[in-house]
Amino acid sequence: MLRTSFAIVALALIVFSSASCIRGKDRPQMQDLGGLHDQGPRDVGDGGALCDGEAGRCGDLGARDGLGPDQGPPPSDFPCAGDPWVKTKKADLRCASRYVLTVESGLWENGQVAIAVDSKGKVGIAYGNENTPSEGQLHLVSFPVGSRQVPNPTVVAGTQHERLGVRVAMVPRSGGGFHLVHVDALIQGSELNYAGWTGSGQPVSELVSTEVGLGGSVDLVEAHDGRVFVVYYADHARGVYARVRPQGGSAPWSKPEDLGDDFISTVSGVGHLAVVRQPGGGLAYALHLGSGLRSAPCFRRYDALNGWSSKMTIDNKTYAGIAGQSIDLAITQTKHHATYFFVPEGSTTADLRLATWASSNDKPEITVLRQTIPTDAILPEYEAALAVDSWGLLHLAVILPSPKTSPGTSVGVLEYRRQVLIAGQKKWFTDIVDDDVLSTSFSSHVALWVEPGGRPHIAYFNGRTGKMMYATRDDRSGS
Repeated sequence: MLRTSFAIVALALIVFSSASCIRGKDRPQMQDLGGLHDQGPRDVGDGGALCDGEAGRCGDLGARDGLGPDQGPPPSDFPCAGDPWVKTKKADLRCASRYVLTVESGLWENGQVAIAVDSKGKVGIAYGNENTPSEGQLHLVSFPVGSRQVPNPTVVAGTQHERLGVRVAMVPRSGGGFHLVHVDALIQGSELNYAGWTGSGQPVSELVSTEVGLGGSVDLVEAHDGRVFVVYYADHARGVYARVRPQGGSAPWSKPEDLGDDFISTVSGVGHLAVVRQPGGGLAYALHLGSGLRSAPCFRRYDALNGWSSKMTIDNKTYAGIAGQSIDLAITQTKHHATYFFVPEGSTTADLRLATWASSNDKPEITVLRQTIPTDAILPEYEAALAVDSWGLLHLAVILPSPKTSPGTSVGVLEYRRQVLIAGQKKWFTDIVDDDVLSTSFSSHVALWVEPGGRPHIAYFNGRTGKMMYATRDDRSGS
């Protein structure tokens, strides 16, 4: 999902997520990862088709892929313009089904939030709580979809001077529960750990890699054959890596495969990545790539016969500014979509952009979703999380500066944007989930999961109140 978020780092006049990367010690060949063996259509070269159009092959990927079976036309929708979801009482009674729950209060800071919904209808949320600069815990919460009662979190703590859950990512596990990865800052160094979590109790973690830094982004996906692919970006040297866990975990994790080129990690947010499973069963990732003080978003995909494709630059090929911060990725049967922030060179404002393309041979179509976003360096970073439903309609949760300008009022809002079909044309509707989420002292973070039927699940850390929050709507089907 993320997808993901990072601690406050200012660059130029904009503050976004920060990361850097390392080069692995091993450089295994592709056979160390192996094919996905999904028997689905494969991509041919870098510009191959995503899918052969058969619903049985393209329509079974689940909520993360947003490619469920044909369900007829999507349900009607309307914006709740004057009723933030966080309000207990709504002026428009139709908006009462859109609400926000407190997951946990009294938190200090966290670096990332993850959310997913499993096949049994359980919501899972993972986040870290850094209560001192050198100590923190991993917090896990799970509850049934539709429940308005959130249980106390399961807290996974390390020893003194250890921070767990500095970075987190989570996706559903076949048969129920979740695949979870978390980056921990231990006394002996940083570790990337994996756990299969049922949704209750303490998970048992296993080591994936020690070649990961605290600024490194991480994401994962379960393949059709049950293997788990973890893709991560780490500090110290420069590279992006993939490791594979066999189905059932009966064999060791694969050796790391180096997926990234050398690049300079001086740009804020470099190394922020998102991984999804694409039609046919292969996986793909988008990455914020940097060089010097400029950056661009890029994309690569994997198939069993050809391995990883060559890198495709999505936007800003001339490196005229900072493009790709807070990147997220969604793939439908026919299109790729990536959202990210872009600061043109010499500008004091940012754009929130949506890039759409069919194959790697296409020039992406760039849509500006929001222009002239203030980039005052005293503000925390802005973030965006992207998902897609079974109709191929996009959903976006985004933290942006608040339109309020009076002294003492909110400095930031959390918006939920989604595409709707009106007379066969796609149009964006926007709701305010929370109109007071940003602080000048603590960063805020957001993650989004959308079920195939269009029901959104949003987890966010409110840096102004120190609370972890959960938002959803009851007037949408899950599947």
